[in-house]
Amino acid sequence: GPRWSEQGLLWTRTRAALPATEPGAIPSDPEELADYARSCIFRRRHDQALAAADRLLDAVPHSTAALVLRAVARSGTGDATGALSDLDRAIELAPEDSALLVQRAAIRLQVGDAASAVADCDRALGTAPDFGAALAQRALAREALGDLARAEEDLDRAIEAEPDHPDRRVHRARFRRLRRDLAGARSDYDAVLEFDPSDARALLGRAAVRADEGDLAGAVEDATRAIDVDPSSAVAWAERSILPFRRAALARAED
Repeated sequence: GPRWSEQGLLWTRTRAALPATEPGAIPSDPEELADYARSCIFRRRHDQALAAADRLLDAVPHSTAALVLRAVARSGTGDATGALSDLDRAIELAPEDSALLVQRAAIRLQVGDAASAVADCDRALGTAPDFGAALAQRALAREALGDLARAEEDLDRAIEAEPDHPDRRVHRARFRRLRRDLAGARSDYDAVLEFDPSDARALLGRAAVRADEGDLAGAVEDATRAIDVDPSSAVAWAERSILPFRRAALARAED
């Protein structure tokens, strides 16, 4: 199934045992409405999910779960403002809920308000100091603000909390490569690929690191594996296509 990123925390929060069948007519029972909305979100039918969440909130207007569902649906339709409004209401009802704060931080970062995203993560970490999702989301916000050193510190702590989380390791590997810590970057990509050998992001990232190290044969191998995983990836094809030119440049530099 799909891997959900830090930006998908809110979706992860709402995901439960989803109906195996396609969503049909909108039900009336609140519990069935919630299941229906989740099913629609899972199938990316956000307009249908939104209609169901609206009806659910008519029945249970003070339900944080219903507000979260509607925020997911609104975000899926591109209505970040509406999603933030729902999350604001949910946080008013449950001000100590760190997961809600982190999701609002993600939406705030999406609309370009990185400073407020950091503030939400700070607040979440005040309640749950080792909450990996809050640390990872704050890293994204700090990166957007140009605070790369503290962003990487957040990622270190987030990975310490959950060592097998692939998104965080891919993110940290990118920072490490920028600092020319190629061994560290490769270690993170290796860890992701040990967990999931078909992770195209890690394959392409490791291909770039191998090329930086002068291992162009290994870089081509990783880029080719990334293409095998996703033949439609223009990035993977582009990465592999430039590797012969890097090989030629390396050979000239050695002469």
